[in-house]
Amino acid sequence: MKLNFPAIRNDIGAFFSSLVQANNFQNIFEFGSGYGHSCFWYLVNNYIPKEIVLTEKRDDLKSVFYSLPWSEKQKECIEYFQGDAFDRFEKMELVDFLLIDGTKADYKRFLELSVPKLKKEAVVVIDNAFWKGSVVHDGVVSKKSESAIRDLHEYLKSSFIRKLFTVTYLPFRDGLVLLQYLVR
Repeated sequence: MKLNFPAIRNDIGAFFSSLVQANNFQNIFEFGSGYGHSCFWYLVNNYIPKEIVLTEKRDDLKSVFYSLPWSEKQKECIEYFQGDAFDRFEKMELVDFLLIDGTKADYKRFLELSVPKLKKEAVVVIDNAFWKGSVVHDGVVSKKSESAIRDLHEYLKSSFIRKLFTVTYLPFRDGLVLLQYLVR
């Protein structure tokens, strides 16, 4: 497997790094991590949060994650969970930074389940939120993904979400949605 590490481009990675470090986020959870490519960015400048939980369904990426040159200090705060992210998320206490970047069909469900586990002023980032333009163009991606992304955007406009979060759309690559939690 040819490794593209870190897979997240410098602009998005630097944004993640700045966001996490400026807010001193300590409890980070990712729905869908690939092989930890976003985790690399949180740890820039030797920033070491309390915990980073990375989740991945695919079993072919675990060995890639463990082959990367993480320092001993970094390894202490990173947990790589192989399996269903929902199972691991149930065990979380409170989270202050959440990255949603897994199966597009699960994006809305990830967001719904995250609400009770968010600290006040926690940040949720939804990656690939415009998924190849599927929000406005038909037939760009599979019908299931297209429908799920559109459903997510309807949910983001709901009064339920607007009462709990500030919502910001960022035009990086396939789109990021940044939500800041207002309640706790």
